Amino acid sequence: MDLDPAQQGEAYQGFSPSTYGASAPYVPPVAPPPVPYVRPLSTGEVLDRTFTLYRQRFWLFVGIGMLPAGTLLLTSSIRLLWLALTHQTSALRPSIATAPGASANVVGALLASQMYFLPLSFLFLIAYGISHAATVDAVNRIGLGAEVSVGEAYGAVRGRWLRWCGIVTRQFWSMAWPVLPGLAAVFGMFAYISARRDTNNPALIGVLTLLGLALMLGGLVLGVINFIRNTLAVAASVTENIGVNAAMRRSKVLVAGRKGRIFLALLLFYALEMVIATIQMPLLFAAMNLRGGAFVAVQAVTMLIQFVAVALVSPVASIAFTLFYIDERVRREGYDIELLMRRTLPMADTAALREI
Repeated sequence: MDLDPAQQGEAYQGFSPSTYGASAPYVPPVAPPPVPYVRPLSTGEVLDRTFTLYRQRFWLFVGIGMLPAGTLLLTSSIRLLWLALTHQTSALRPSIATAPGASANVVGALLASQMYFLPLSFLFLIAYGISHAATVDAVNRIGLGAEVSVGEAYGAVRGRWLRWCGIVTRQFWSMAWPVLPGLAAVFGMFAYISARRDTNNPALIGVLTLLGLALMLGGLVLGVINFIRNTLAVAASVTENIGVNAAMRRSKVLVAGRKGRIFLALLLFYALEMVIATIQMPLLFAAMNLRGGAFVAVQAVTMLIQFVAVALVSPVASIAFTLFYIDERVRREGYDIELLMRRTLPMADTAALREI
């Protein structure tokens, strides 16, 4: 029995030419992302890959940077509130017509405020250490071809926050203690002027000032060297799961003979900070001539700019230090082979690989 064309179309159950007998369009296989850390890199290449990785995972790293930025905003708000409630804002803006000891009194007030809020500064240090560790974990996961979120990065390092706190505290203390003798000399000179309330011996004041500045400059050089030697400690602790003392020793071993490249990276990050400081400078000068609510409002805007700056800039340094750590291990220990093996093995076998 013959069927009309419509019935023939409904009865046909075979393959159409579009799906059988005709060439299908070529679909290339999806390859995993390349491992970015499999050969020694120059300083420029490390920095280039730092900004490339930061740009590709911008929201991930900015989200990680929100923790230290938010902590700094909180502590700065508490400082500003304290200055406003205790009427210290006018004391920190002496005019030209003030008494001879006014500058020394201002320096003393600034020092006292820093001592009062030392626990708040330590709180920011803790937040920075945890954020740095989370960034290291995120960079390591990305290097293995895995996707990572802000919550996963923080979840991986959350249980060992005391370790990261101990490492960053020792890092910054190694940079700060060489500056303390010169700082004590300078503040001692200001205290002497404030107590005498005169300048009868300008030669002595000049000698004390030069001595304090020389001690501070020498201490700053030594402090920067100490900090560079310890920059890779957090990356070593997160990646190798080692404690504070072992991480500090590990960083010194990896940085030995390679301090110059890390110093160049620090100069770059310092330049980024100076760009932000330049943006804030007009507001700081404007605040010096303001009183009351206007002063508080300008300071609040300045703190918001600082919040954005810390969220944007702090992850860049953490990424760079992680890549420097990986690069030094590739150069010294053949770490690239281990990375390639981790990419090849199933994720369940990576824990066993760490035991090898």
